[in-house]
Amino acid sequence: MADLLELLLIVLGIFTLIAIIASLLVLAVAFLVDLAIESGRRRKARRAAAQGDVFAEDLIRADLAALDACATADDLIRLLDSSGDKQC
Repeated sequence: MADLLELLLIVLGIFTLIAIIASLLVLAVAFLVDLAIESGRRRKARRAAAQGDVFAEDLIRADLAALDACATADDLIRLLDSSGDKQC
């Protein structure tokens, strides 16, 4: 009976060690997946920021072009109209 109890304790100990090792492996894989997801988010944020900078530069260029067009239109209005109070 004592031999059977010892064998049962040894088997339970082995299963416990296997369960601990498996849970540590699952934890390591979860950490690596989280790290990969976070890295992807950072990369996506950098790409979006770079595209946002390009978009902001395009908006600035468009605003400057609109101001140039407005100034040109105001000059034409001043030439055609003596009052000159009309604005673009």
